[in-house]
Amino acid sequence: MNIEKRAENVDGNDENHSKPKFTPTSEANTRKPFIRKDFPRTKEESDIVPSSNLRIIPLGGVEEIGINCTVYESGEEMIVVDMGLAFSEFDYYGIDHVVPDIAYVLKKRKNLKAIFITHGHLDHIGALPYHLKTLNFPDLYGTHFTIELIKAKFEDDHLLAAMEGKLHVIDENSNVKFNNFDVSFFRVNHSIPQAVGLCIKTPGGTVVQTGDFKFDNSPINEPVADYSRLAKIGDAGVDILLSDSTNSLKKGHPISESDVAKGLEEMVEKAKGRVIVATFAGLVGRLYQLVEIAQIHNKKVAIAGFSMRQTLRIAQEIGYIKIPQNLVVPIQNIDKISPDKIMILTTGAQGETDAALTKMATTDYKGVKIQGGDTVVISSRTIAGNDRAVQNLVDAIMSKNAFVKQSEDLDLYTSGHGYQEDQKIMLNLVKPKFFMPVHGYQYFLRAHGETARSVGIEERNVLITKRGSVIEGNTAKGFREIKKFACEPLLVSGSGVGDVGTAVLKEREQLANYGVVFIDLLVNKNRELIRDPLVISRGFVYVKNSQELIKEVSDLVVATYSQFQNEEVQVVKDEISIKVSDLLFKETEREPMIMTVVNFV
Repeated sequence: MNIEKRAENVDGNDENHSKPKFTPTSEANTRKPFIRKDFPRTKEESDIVPSSNLRIIPLGGVEEIGINCTVYESGEEMIVVDMGLAFSEFDYYGIDHVVPDIAYVLKKRKNLKAIFITHGHLDHIGALPYHLKTLNFPDLYGTHFTIELIKAKFEDDHLLAAMEGKLHVIDENSNVKFNNFDVSFFRVNHSIPQAVGLCIKTPGGTVVQTGDFKFDNSPINEPVADYSRLAKIGDAGVDILLSDSTNSLKKGHPISESDVAKGLEEMVEKAKGRVIVATFAGLVGRLYQLVEIAQIHNKKVAIAGFSMRQTLRIAQEIGYIKIPQNLVVPIQNIDKISPDKIMILTTGAQGETDAALTKMATTDYKGVKIQGGDTVVISSRTIAGNDRAVQNLVDAIMSKNAFVKQSEDLDLYTSGHGYQEDQKIMLNLVKPKFFMPVHGYQYFLRAHGETARSVGIEERNVLITKRGSVIEGNTAKGFREIKKFACEPLLVSGSGVGDVGTAVLKEREQLANYGVVFIDLLVNKNRELIRDPLVISRGFVYVKNSQELIKEVSDLVVATYSQFQNEEVQVVKDEISIKVSDLLFKETEREPMIMTVVNFV
């Protein structure tokens, strides 16, 4: 492997491959692709990866928003693009988030050459701390800002020492080469600095993976996406495009970040008291705008929320944001400053319980409370599923006689993901033979597939995949799904990864919804009951008001024990639990967990 800066030419004429390079021929570029019907189908055959073939396997990001992770195989080599997490969209009690199942990679980890990261959002880097050790700490590549975010995360998780010498900074002029992979990069616009897409060349074909992107022709504090390089990559020949599908249902283009800046400045200018702006810590471009606006309007800036402080620190260290030394004040000191001279940047735009803004609105955050006259700006759109939490937050803020401004009031937010017209531009620049939409629910992927067909991609060449789909082929023969394996995301609960499964989740749901009933039996060595069963309810019914039901349960336990007392203890416990459960459901239409304990004295 080597990593080097490359010249602006991206037409495949670099002479420094460690093995003969793959350069699309004119014949390969013009031949009408087709899908073979005689690809190997048996497990034994399909597990072989010929050096002339390329495999693409999504482990996440194709049935959900988040857990983005894609595997590429060529010959005896493997690379992975992104390794993100997602926050549970369901009532998974005690589940912090979900991460991709990398069992497929673990089976072949000796072949893993590197992990490439497109940008620093958690849905692309968040799973790294959970999987790096089992992968023997592979080399990892990303842009400067991305690597700094990863370093901060690794430091928190005590992984930084183990990754020493394995974190590599790249930019849009870098090449990373292995025997079967030549990876180059191109700039895209997103909602975080230094986001890149990848051009992956292999003997089996060329793939472009966009990462999260949009085309913003007047971005804030960063260059526009690299149209010319994308066009050159497309002219050189691209077999498959993997493209961001997040906003595939939305027509047109998202508004520019510069338009958001105008809306935010107008809001700040009109505010009479303190201005409190809530946004995502990862929206570094938005934070840059707000720092600039604060300086223009002579306001001091206080920062609330660990993740936001950390992101701003890293942005300053790499020179993305320059904050004058006297601009930022400790949030504990803002009472010493006139309210109309204060701007607070905070996390909590989605109504998260533990976020700084929620604490300001309900109790206090380091002594800071929402007060009358404050203008609270929520510079984000509500993520599906967070509607109630955000509404509760807004109500709490307004109950303090503060003003709330959301994205619906003015252009206070724009997406970092392109709409349909952005997606068409990407397709027309890259001109792929095959198209594989990623980063979205199945509905999003299929809508993106319709957009691809509208610009000339043949319907049979649109590959709608799921987690564990194995796409295989090469330039001459085309690509298709040859098989699919089970690949359910792993649930993270505390420090445990994947140790909480369906059975445990069902128990947690049952406990949360119906409570638990403990049945305690005391028996002698002859297995005779010494006293009446002890029946304890927690979260099911209030015992003092349910004596008749508790007595009925106790009598049933005695009768059941008499019937099965000579059986194995586990059989006795199971029979009692089943019969009590049936009785309680009949009487209350509730299903508490039943726990039966037999104590011998």
